[in-house]
Amino acid sequence: MNDKKSWRGTHQAWPYLMPAMMIVAVFGLYPVIQAFDLSLHVRYDYYRNLVFERGWDNFSFVFQDPEFRLALRNTLLLIVSVVPASMVASLAIAYFLHTRRLLSRWLQPAFFLPLVASVLAAALAWRWLFHTEYGLANATFAGLGLPAVGWLTSPEWAMPSLVLFSVWHSLGYNVLLFLVGLQAIPPQYDRAARIDGASRWPRFRRITLPMLRRVLYYVSIVSVVHAFMTFDEVFALFGGERAGPMDRALTVVYYVFRKFYSESEYGIASAAAYAGFLLVFALTLVQLKMSDRRGG
Repeated sequence: MNDKKSWRGTHQAWPYLMPAMMIVAVFGLYPVIQAFDLSLHVRYDYYRNLVFERGWDNFSFVFQDPEFRLALRNTLLLIVSVVPASMVASLAIAYFLHTRRLLSRWLQPAFFLPLVASVLAAALAWRWLFHTEYGLANATFAGLGLPAVGWLTSPEWAMPSLVLFSVWHSLGYNVLLFLVGLQAIPPQYDRAARIDGASRWPRFRRITLPMLRRVLYYVSIVSVVHAFMTFDEVFALFGGERAGPMDRALTVVYYVFRKFYSESEYGIASAAAYAGFLLVFALTLVQLKMSDRRGG
């Protein structure tokens, strides 16, 4: 079909798209523009809607603030630790469920539990699991002759606890995506390789992984965005204004939340939100560029 003719044909769809586009503009684009405008407010009266001074001072403050640097470091640590661990574990679980059809019928509900469980309910269970005196984790350590660990009370263990919980909580969604991707692979490729004498690992590495490339890139992008947006996990797991002992589990989104709602620093909170957005945008562009180069 001619591209020009196809483009003209799309005009018929505009009346149907306009309501959705208006909703996106009002509830999506307008708040983004307003947030950027708010990030430039240096001296203002928020409740009287008066602005006395505008400038880039909020961005300068954010990048010089030790708390934001800590939040940025913790967020990057979450991305580089949670994303690979979650993807490897999710792919392994999905491959197991895909190749063990009879057994997977009984195990699928357990693996999909993180997908349907709310963060608050899951965090309550993990807080009991990580309890210093009565938790199952320290009880296991005691059985092995190891000392107890202050999972949620020690500054050194705050981030590892958050990483473990975040990996578990992301399993359900990632397993579902990988399982759908595995089921979409034509089985004749694997059968042909098996007839040729290829063992399981070469079949997985040379057939399954290449055909899962698009799913892998999609899961990686979604996982990076989700890791950056970590807030509910911190709030529910540590429970309180502080993000764990000595703020060791402080993330960028938690920093924005605290500046906006607890300290009423609306301009600084908006500037921090935009700084975080630029970080995620840059990481996403890098991932998309890598996907294009590898033919994903």
